[in-house]
Amino acid sequence: ANNDDDTKLDITVYDDLNAPEFEGLILVSNVVCSALRNCRKASNRLIALDIIDGFAHYLNDDIRLDRLVPYVRSLIHDDRKKIHEEHSVVVAKAIQVLSRILSQIVHVAPKYARLFPDYILETLRLLVDIRREEIIRIEIARQLANLALTGKYFIDY
Repeated sequence: ANNDDDTKLDITVYDDLNAPEFEGLILVSNVVCSALRNCRKASNRLIALDIIDGFAHYLNDDIRLDRLVPYVRSLIHDDRKKIHEEHSVVVAKAIQVLSRILSQIVHVAPKYARLFPDYILETLRLLVDIRREEIIRIEIARQLANLALTGKYFIDY
């Protein structure tokens, strides 16, 4: 007999103040981000982005902003990689993950007040100016409302 209660996951949503410490996850995030920097294959980068997206929820805001956002952003503007279809998929996924990470921020420290105008919007502007791939433009359009709301939250905080 299969008991449905045994197969259900217990997912608890924490705000940043009540989140339990996931110190081990900070170490894992460092390893994944370091590995991400040296990944050559697009498929490995996509897997790393999925991992980052999955555990970003359990890290505090400072870790998300100091460690995850720069690594994810680096995939959007990676000058070392040739522009080709596989890289376009990675860029589109990075835009999605970046938007999700930023929307999870609860407390905006003063040092991040200019994050959106100076860093995120500049990243998107450069992306729109340089890249013409449809998959990237579609993902920007999909995430634009979320990024606008998150940006307003950062400015109003």
